[in-house]
Amino acid sequence: LLPAGPSKECPRRRYRPGPGKPQAVITEQAAETWDRDLDHLFTTIGHHFGRVEPRRRMRDYVRALLAPVARKNSWQLAEHAGHST
Repeated sequence: LLPAGPSKECPRRRYRPGPGKPQAVITEQAAETWDRDLDHLFTTIGHHFGRVEPRRRMRDYVRALLAPVARKNSWQLAEHAGHST
């Protein structure tokens, strides 16, 4: 049988910030690199979307997935991206 929940030795659990814990801080250079790499990704896969509107939604969705949103459900991701819910 599997354990009821993640063990205390689970490395993923160790780095997950909870309420009241500080978020990870990155440098401005790292943020610019991430932004540039994401733009390259969006340019690379953008041709799979026939129109510009779905392409922009995909971009907003991916950015919201990577953002520090407390709960990653469609409602909160759309809200973070600035779309009407």
